[in-house]
Amino acid sequence: MKQFKDTQRVGEFCIEGNYLPGDLKLNGSETTLELHSKSELQGTLERHGDIHGVLGGNEKVSLLDCITRNYSSNYSGVSDERRFSAFIFPHYAVFGPLHINRSEPKITALNFVIQDATELFYDFGAFGTILNKDLDIKSTLEQVLCHPHR
Repeated sequence: MKQFKDTQRVGEFCIEGNYLPGDLKLNGSETTLELHSKSELQGTLERHGDIHGVLGGNEKVSLLDCITRNYSSNYSGVSDERRFSAFIFPHYAVFGPLHINRSEPKITALNFVIQDATELFYDFGAFGTILNKDLDIKSTLEQVLCHPHR
């Protein structure tokens, strides 16, 4: 399973049918999508809660419940063109072979990584795991099935 924390991914992101280049920096609560454009972005992004993108290797990313943090503009020193940027915070980033929309239920499986899993799942017996390999499972099951009210 891929881990995405503290990584940057480059791709194209769809805004009103137009694909804009962008940098997706994944860093927990500091995750940011920086979009770049030759035209003004302010006023365009307020209407988008979800943004779909295509990353390198044709990997799809769905950025859900996005909030625009701020805008900037500058001049390119080479071509003397004005460039615009928007900085967006996605509450959720979903990677996979398809884009997802909140209005269309498509998720059939979910994988996640927990760094402190031993802290949360310390009691191995709570999840049906038997650590004693010498225990005769067959006879134990027969006793339970034959005498369910014991």
